[in-house]
Amino acid sequence: MRSLIDEIAHSIIAPAAKRRFFSAPYLPFRRYLGCYEEAFEIGVVLGYAFRDRLTTFAKLFSEPGRELELITFMQELAQQRLAEVGEAKTFFQLAMFAEEARVRANWQESGLPKRKHSTLRNI
Repeated sequence: MRSLIDEIAHSIIAPAAKRRFFSAPYLPFRRYLGCYEEAFEIGVVLGYAFRDRLTTFAKLFSEPGRELELITFMQELAQQRLAEVGEAKTFFQLAMFAEEARVRANWQESGLPKRKHSTLRNI
């Protein structure tokens, strides 16, 4: 039996995944960004819907007895994301600005050469 988080992830990723005959399914980067945005929006809507019942919401995603730990983690992560992005006017900006920063940090850590590119902030 799959959990709610498994069902949500599968419903987002499965339609976006590409397949080849002799390799595992993969997700091109642009499709990944779309999936990330959709998952973010679903999370925001669910979080808003359960805002007065966070313990009930956390039971859908956490191990039994660790609900408060998950709630604390989600609240701290939300505060961190809001601090990182500053003034976001849309869900897209809120999700993508933080993801852009994470991808940039991973790119820099990898040691790959820097490239000139546009940012998501220009959108």
